[in-house]
Amino acid sequence: MPKRLTGNGDRKKKGRLTAPKKSALKNDDYWMRRALGLAQRASLRKTAPNPRVACILVKNNRVVAKAAHQRFGGPHAEALALMHAGIRARGATAYVTMEPCHHADKKTPPCAQALISAGIRRVVVAALDQNPKVNGAGIRSMKKAGIAVHVGVLKTNAEHLSRLFFHWIKTGRPWVTLKMAVSLDGKITVSNRWLSNPKALRNVQRLRTEHDAILVGKSTILADNPRLSVRKNGRALPKNEQPLRIIMDSRLELDPRRFQVFQNGPVLMICTNKAPRGKKDAYLKAGIDVWTGPAMGNGHVRLDALLAELGRRGIRSVLVEGGSQVATEFLESECINEAYFVVAPMLAGPEGVSLYRGREIRFIGATVQAVGDDAVFHVVFKK
Repeated sequence: MPKRLTGNGDRKKKGRLTAPKKSALKNDDYWMRRALGLAQRASLRKTAPNPRVACILVKNNRVVAKAAHQRFGGPHAEALALMHAGIRARGATAYVTMEPCHHADKKTPPCAQALISAGIRRVVVAALDQNPKVNGAGIRSMKKAGIAVHVGVLKTNAEHLSRLFFHWIKTGRPWVTLKMAVSLDGKITVSNRWLSNPKALRNVQRLRTEHDAILVGKSTILADNPRLSVRKNGRALPKNEQPLRIIMDSRLELDPRRFQVFQNGPVLMICTNKAPRGKKDAYLKAGIDVWTGPAMGNGHVRLDALLAELGRRGIRSVLVEGGSQVATEFLESECINEAYFVVAPMLAGPEGVSLYRGREIRFIGATVQAVGDDAVFHVVFKK
């Protein structure tokens, strides 16, 4: 399951954070790790469709100012840090988790120029911005202005943090993560309410916070009446901070008055032209969005068309949570980027519903981690 990046070895000096005395290169690693941790704590929902980015300004081995991008349309991390620092920014080193933006056709001024104007002496960048409008242009402009620029510090960590954004910006489609809980005999339904243990369920909450949307099929809603919400300390986040819930229902057969998923946040219904016009109108009248897509031979929506539509809507990442039919279609269509299979130490017996009903698939390079008494298999799909 995803882990948070942390920095160790902090020291306090006169109430201000300072790095341990190390070589300049190791200090770069230290401050960048702190910047990545700061970026990771930013709200994925509020920054969408922008990536999570943080900036720390350091002078004489002390933090002058630090900030993370807080919301789409608001100041970027560099601009916020410079605003907090004021004249103290002159001569400082800026640690930025992603290349400062250079293009002007956006809601906020270019950050590369802001760093130049503030008199920043040196800029350390973790990863290039893979947006074609940037992708090295910010670096070149700062170097041209005489700023010393070092690129690639903790690059792998930074690219992993922003992998959802990078995938979306390059392909126009969201990153797709499949998460399924399964028994030892391959079943996703048992007599008990939950297959996974409490620790694994907390990790599911973490996964939900790191995706823009959660996708399930009609059968999951009918069987479990789930909330599909993000909760913190046992309490659901406000509706405007909940991920989009995407429900596959080709004929719009669900009655939104009966299920709690429609009451606690945004929902997008996915149907085909087989859905009656009257049902579409009823959903829209109730404030529930509906998208009608082309159908496959089995009458379900084509997944490639759905992902293209979600990408156009600015959805950078989707967590697919079931059930069996949806999981099978996503796996067979090769639309998945990574998957988590949470295996519980139990046998469901012949009455349980099988996880997968498709052709044979062998996963290469899967890793396994113990989470309590569950085993979590993580698979990254190479395209």
